[in-house]
Parts: sequence; structure tokens; C-alpha cells
Amino acid sequence: ERREIALVARKLLRIYNRKSPNWRTHCWLMIHELILRASERVAAFAQPETSGFNAGMNRIQKAVSLVRTSPVPPSLGDAAQACSLSVSRFSCLFHSAMGVSYGQFALRVRLTNAANDVRTGIYTLNEIAERHGFCDASSFCHAFRKVYRCTPNEFRARK
Repeated sequence: ERREIALVARKLLRIYNRKSPNWRTHCWLMIHELILRASERVAAFAQPETSGFNAGMNRIQKAVSLVRTSPVPPSLGDAAQACSLSVSRFSCLFHSAMGVSYGQFALRVRLTNAANDVRTGIYTLNEIAERHGFCDASSFCHAFRKVYRCTPNEFRARK
């Protein structure tokens, strides 16, 4: 476990030192992945009701894995249903455990996956937008610009 954490810490340091166009988002996702791993480890040893944080992470873990594995993340209602929670309770637990709303988390994951597609240059912007659940290339570019502070074409050129 220590080796895994040390490896992730070295990756985070390399990403920070290089400061590639998406370094903040990439670091943010890696840190949240570490939090999820830690909560899984603690949950294996702890009683279910031991800590509010662990209980919250355990309850939302299914939704987080759905967001990470689905090409288009489930809606808030579907994610709450997957966790057997009401929408309002799920939103509250998710925000307290992850520090951001479900929508912001899902958008960042989608944009990170889309940024990888942009970087490869295999797909057009319309295909990338469609693959990652955006209405069209324009809405994808707008969301991309908000997070990465550059257009997808500028991002691709920075490789």
C-alpha cells in the first residue's frame, strides 16, 4: 500500500512539475482516486457505522465507479438510485465526501476522458462530443474551455 501511494505521489509531483495543460484536473482525479482507495481499505477494517466519512464514501462508491467506467455518466437520479438513496440525500453525501457536487465531478471525469481523445487526434470534435455525452461540438468546446482554459485545438497543439 505504501508503494502504491508513493508511486501516485511521484506521478503527482511529475505532473505538477511539467504543468501540462490539464495538470490540475489530472491531479484532482488522482487525489480523489486515492481517497476512494483509502476509504475502501478503511471500510475493510472498520465497522460500518464507525465514521461518517467512511459511511458516506461507502454509500456513494457505486456511483463514482459508474461515472468512471461509463462513457456517458448516469444522471443524478440514476446515480442516486444505484446507491439506493434519495436524490437529495445522495447529493448531500456526495458533496460532503468528495468536496464537489455530483455534476461537477461527472463533468470533470467526462472532460478528462474527452481530453485524452483530443490529445490522440483520432476523432473529430463532433465525434468526441458525441462519445462523451455532449449535445454538439459547440457545447463540448464551451465546457472544455471553462475547465482547461483553452480550446480543444489549442490543447491538441500543446502536446
